[in-house]
Amino acid sequence: MSGIRKIIILVFGIVFLLLESIYLIGVFTRNPVEVTEDVEVLPGDNITDFVPPFVPLLNDYAVVAGYNLLGCNIRKSMSQLNYNLLCYLNNTKLYVERNQSLSDLWYNKRTSCKKISFNTYEPLIRKGKRRMEDLTKFAFIRNPEERFVSFFVDKCLKAKFCGNCTDVRCAVKMIYDRLMPLAHNHSLFIKTNEKWWFEWHSAPQTWNCDFYKYISDFHLIPIGTSLEDRQIAMKKLQKVLRFAKVEDEYIEKIIRDTLESDTKHATHNSDLSQQVLEQVQTDPYVRHYLHRIYYFDYIAFGMKLPEFFNGQDFPKEYIPRS
Repeated sequence: MSGIRKIIILVFGIVFLLLESIYLIGVFTRNPVEVTEDVEVLPGDNITDFVPPFVPLLNDYAVVAGYNLLGCNIRKSMSQLNYNLLCYLNNTKLYVERNQSLSDLWYNKRTSCKKISFNTYEPLIRKGKRRMEDLTKFAFIRNPEERFVSFFVDKCLKAKFCGNCTDVRCAVKMIYDRLMPLAHNHSLFIKTNEKWWFEWHSAPQTWNCDFYKYISDFHLIPIGTSLEDRQIAMKKLQKVLRFAKVEDEYIEKIIRDTLESDTKHATHNSDLSQQVLEQVQTDPYVRHYLHRIYYFDYIAFGMKLPEFFNGQDFPKEYIPRS
């Protein structure tokens, strides 16, 4: 028996050594374990990945009864200028007496503006005060790229409306992530609650003014920040005001003051705005999101699309869904 036991022990020893050798060979020859980092998946190219146009988010407008003139204020699209010129036309005498100007801010006390501001068209129509077809309607439209820069500098960096988001990449993703649920569930809107200021200032311009119903009735005036852009816009505004039978002396003052003035919170001339604009124009990640947020603004308002979107623009760490 002792001989058999020795043989069994020897066999087990050989098997053990063989298994241990196989294990050690595996340890030293196996491929290293790949450690993968989370990769952000960007919105893709399907139409459903784009923020849709004509969502009825906000109507913020003023009506000057004496001229049946309606101006819709689109946030970050020269809305201060729009509102101030309507305040002037509402009561030119009081406007001059109180030393108001086209540079006044929302929080300035503008006494000539009483009872001209509304946030929905429906009361005007239901109560028979106005017929939409009788109103001369206009709105200033801004290049989405410039408008985003103005929003980011003024509302994210200065006013801190964007929480801890002080980076351009963070801002474009936040806008996209907050707008897409609203686009698909309009019941989420609370139009009178100031918590929506972020959306009011960042949403596409097509989301304003009930454009989904009335865009063809509006005189749309593209306006930029350069003197040349403003001069072109003022020529179009002049035609609108004359159509509404506004007196020439009032029109001349509006045009002159507009070309000479700027609102106190204007951002377009600052070094910071130029830095942000450069990133907007060169950062593929930022461009990818902006293209999907504001694409339909370019289409709806007949603006030339920038060279935003090119499949080669994606940095390797950001891979869009197919």
